[in-house]
Amino acid sequence: MKEDIAEQWCKALRSDEYEQGKNQLRKGDKFCCMGVLSDLAVKAGVGEWNEGAYRHTAGGCGRASCDVELVAGVRHWSGVQTCQGQVGRDDLIRMNDRGVGFPEIADFIEANVKEL
Repeated sequence: MKEDIAEQWCKALRSDEYEQGKNQLRKGDKFCCMGVLSDLAVKAGVGEWNEGAYRHTAGGCGRASCDVELVAGVRHWSGVQTCQGQVGRDDLIRMNDRGVGFPEIADFIEANVKEL
């Protein structure tokens, strides 16, 4: 994962800007941790939101739209290697949906930047 993007992501996860949600990148004003990363991509001009699904608008390979995991365009932009943020036996989507809070997920990202 790109360290500058990881730093932005962790800062966003620790901020009060995002309310944590589950089972979907974004539902209304709630985001899962991967939804927060996708929102940062949107703010960087790399895609857009379409009714809770992230839609990649800058070309690239793989699925262009998804509402539950990272699309190839966000992975390419951020450097995250897998669509679920896999590190060893765990992944960020499962952590989020099990109820691990954003601050703890940010700690996990910082500890595993190179593996992500």
